[in-house]
Amino acid sequence: MPSRFCTSASNGQPYFLGSSSNWSFSRQVLSVTHEHVCQSPLPTNSLLFDGCAYDLGWNGSRTAQTLDSRPIPSYDYAIFLINAVKFHCGQMFHLFEEDEFMDNMQTFYSKSSTDRAEEDTLWFIHFLVVLSFGKSLIQRKNQGKRPSGAEFFVRALQLIPDVTALCKQPIMSTEILCCIAWYYQALDFRHAAHNFIGQAKSIAMNYGMHTDMPIMDLGPGLVQRCRKIWWTVYVLDRQMTSLMGLPQSTLDEGVYCQLPSYPGSAHRTAALSMQIKFARIIAEISSTVYGANGRLNKKFVLSTKTVLQSIVAVADELRNSFPLHADERFDESQSPWLEKSNNILEEMIASGNLIAEFRKNEMQQLGEMLVEFEATRPRALSGFVTAPAGSSWQHTNTGPPRSVQVDKDSLPGYRVLPKDNSGQAEDLTTQQIIDVVNSLEWEDNEWMSLTMIEEET
Repeated sequence: MPSRFCTSASNGQPYFLGSSSNWSFSRQVLSVTHEHVCQSPLPTNSLLFDGCAYDLGWNGSRTAQTLDSRPIPSYDYAIFLINAVKFHCGQMFHLFEEDEFMDNMQTFYSKSSTDRAEEDTLWFIHFLVVLSFGKSLIQRKNQGKRPSGAEFFVRALQLIPDVTALCKQPIMSTEILCCIAWYYQALDFRHAAHNFIGQAKSIAMNYGMHTDMPIMDLGPGLVQRCRKIWWTVYVLDRQMTSLMGLPQSTLDEGVYCQLPSYPGSAHRTAALSMQIKFARIIAEISSTVYGANGRLNKKFVLSTKTVLQSIVAVADELRNSFPLHADERFDESQSPWLEKSNNILEEMIASGNLIAEFRKNEMQQLGEMLVEFEATRPRALSGFVTAPAGSSWQHTNTGPPRSVQVDKDSLPGYRVLPKDNSGQAEDLTTQQIIDVVNSLEWEDNEWMSLTMIEEET
């Protein structure tokens, strides 16, 4: 089993690779392949580590001498940036309450330039973070390693108060912390993002947003806003925790907040519902497929089957709620998956995404090593698969049952998948996924669990 820690060559700091993180998985695949092919540890000088792709131009100090006092944009340009955030992000998450936010903006721009320069309210901090989002969406090209919108983001971080002050205005504070966490995540500052979304979740739960807040006591406007905030916090927390490869800390049994209502937008409610279901599947994977020590759970086969069934159910709901009537001509002469992935990364790199450049280099490095490995390994028999013999293997056995050569067509639930390179989402249909799930129902798969137990002991 590969090490759960990877040391950066630039600063010598070891970084923990969580059990369920896709970033951790790709890094460990690269490491294992390099050690097998090259018979030496993977060099880390060209690898991407947390917070190393971009430079915000700020060391974290909040002294008066370091405050970024550059002027804010004009009113019209600020409106333009805010609309960009609403268009690109507003359909997915709740980042601010529009009516209140825009009223505060009108008040802010009615002040003199001197008063605006001295503004330090929570709303102003919120405003700066939203501007940083908008500029990063509109102006893709970076100035060196400094990301677009960093000047607004750094100024917001310099002004943000202590948590004791944030708790006095929990609603706006939670919105601000969600924005900060998401911006950090976009820059591959995973540790900082996870920290800020954790603060947002703590403040939200302390305010009772995870509960069924009473409309009669608090009013419909406040309750609806808190519901939007809570489910944004919930989904972001699940996703960021999974990306870190850490165990989920919030149990669904203690969450009974209702879904917010979006009058005149049933699709938005359906989209939020599916996001929540996917977030719960993420937690299910973390808690059932992986054990406490990061190893696969001894019942991981059946746990994986349950997770696949949940994914199939949400996939059907997604297809029914948001049908995509694609032109059939798009299926013709499509590039293979790997070539298409490279094209996407090339486009991101051309737009100034520094993280994509690291990812492409890692993919190329892995591809070169796999080509070398394929050229040197002995050829296996084709047309057959190895399967357990018999169907009544007992727990008294001390290892996996003897193997026999079985033709692939005789396996239960086996279906030959179409060998096309269309790259469409329909490559694996719902029925094919169900066939894979059903194929995991062999009684013989118990030998896997016992083998894993023996390895641990």
